[in-house]
Amino acid sequence: MKYIILLFFVLANSIWAQEGLNHLRKRTPTIGVLTFQDNNPIAQKTGYGSSIASMLQTHLRNETNFIVLERSDLNRVLEEQALEKMEITQANREKLQKLLKVEVLLAGSVSELGDVIQIDCRLISMKTGKVVVAEFVEVQDVRELRNSVSKLARTIELKYLRQWMGNLSINTAPVEGEVYLDGTFVGKSSGKKALKISKLLVGEYQLRVIAGGYQENNQKIKIEAKSSLDLNVILNSLPGKLKVVSNPIGASIVLNGKNVGQTPMTLKNLKEGRYNLELALKNFLPRKKKVLVRPGQITDVNEALEVIPGSLSIESLPRKSLVYLDGKKLGVAPLVLDNLKPGSYQLKFTMAKYENKEVRIVVKPGQKVEVLETLGKQKGQLTVVSQQHDTKIKILNYKDSLVYQGSLPLHKYNIPIGFYKTEISKQQYFSKNSKLQVKANKEIRLDINLKKKPGTLELLLAEKGGDLYVDGEYIGKYRGQTLTIPEGEHKIFVQTSFGHVSGSVSVEADKLAKLDMEPPSRSPSKWWIPSATLVLLMSLILTGGF
Repeated sequence: MKYIILLFFVLANSIWAQEGLNHLRKRTPTIGVLTFQDNNPIAQKTGYGSSIASMLQTHLRNETNFIVLERSDLNRVLEEQALEKMEITQANREKLQKLLKVEVLLAGSVSELGDVIQIDCRLISMKTGKVVVAEFVEVQDVRELRNSVSKLARTIELKYLRQWMGNLSINTAPVEGEVYLDGTFVGKSSGKKALKISKLLVGEYQLRVIAGGYQENNQKIKIEAKSSLDLNVILNSLPGKLKVVSNPIGASIVLNGKNVGQTPMTLKNLKEGRYNLELALKNFLPRKKKVLVRPGQITDVNEALEVIPGSLSIESLPRKSLVYLDGKKLGVAPLVLDNLKPGSYQLKFTMAKYENKEVRIVVKPGQKVEVLETLGKQKGQLTVVSQQHDTKIKILNYKDSLVYQGSLPLHKYNIPIGFYKTEISKQQYFSKNSKLQVKANKEIRLDINLKKKPGTLELLLAEKGGDLYVDGEYIGKYRGQTLTIPEGEHKIFVQTSFGHVSGSVSVEADKLAKLDMEPPSRSPSKWWIPSATLVLLMSLILTGGF
């Protein structure tokens, strides 16, 4: 007896905590689960009784309306065998009800017959001590044991709580409505098809019926045991709303011929029906449409207004350039585009041997834009350097027209593609002419080394004949001609029949220098020798000395 009293106080705190979690339930009886007895030797060997009792505790707690006592609390106070042998007298039942509010105890047994596991359950009322529900299940495969236990728990609940269940039938008008009980959606109802809910636990419920365009219907209903409640719910319609948005915003809203405001705007308290709606905004085409307003609903109108189109006239110099608009090929200039949506556009002109030309234009509503673009020829680059300072350059095109004139060096000069002639010149130097072809996006480089012009030399000699030597090098016969000679200091030597003459001279490029040379000496010591030799030879010939 003292064990039972101690058990009552230990379990009380656990049960009262469970009640706090289940205060929303309509019928939440408290149940205690005893360890199931293993009936035959095979069952005693496998010992499924304790495991099945634990499974039932889990599924009764998670899947039913029972408040389940913790068996661990029972084990701490009293051995299971002692509890199983305990006589459930009327006095003990009254104490269980009063102190722990225990309504029923679940006891049972397990038997194993071959491969079949048999589970027998008895639900005992603490008020009367009688078995109020008896149920059994056979399990053919141990892998199906938990599913079978889960079904067994729900069957026990249904059979026990059936005595506190009633039925509910709901019709809604004039439209179909969604039905909620205590905030939980339970189905849809209409005048043609009632929503019927059976096996509803007794108690009060908060009924809520909603339908689009109608006021909510909220009321409390009471379900009584073993009876049916039939409800007819009439829903009252709500006024409709019209939400009007335009892009761009600020358009005037005309509803059934009356100006009611500007977008964005929500018009409230509108009766159900069709309305004529017109949107108007400067620089945009007007938009007209019919809209249907439904009761209690928001009708959304979101209109993108079209801008009044503009036009575009396109011309290029030279003509027949290929034209692109925002990357899309339009055709060959000249072009005219009508019904062009206002906005910013990128125009591109292309033509063989000409530089691409891009220009951004803005087309305004209802306006015409005229575009005339001149294309420049494609260009290359010309670099000309010279090893001489103060060198001049002229660039002529194929028609010999002057393109450029200036001094070198010339670095990466941009020049239209084509054929050109260059003339490189410097005083006292020979000019150098070149022909070249400039290609698009290519650089041509010329490294010029001009050759210096020679000077001229005039010798002032009395004797015009003789052998001429310049700087020790034999030049040839000198007969009074003007000599072409490089710039610089030179030594001149002339050998004549009467002797020789020499001198030094400074010659400048492209200039005439004169050298006044003294006549050769005519002293006997120098001229008689060739004369005597000649006389001697003549004598020998005449006398036959040879």
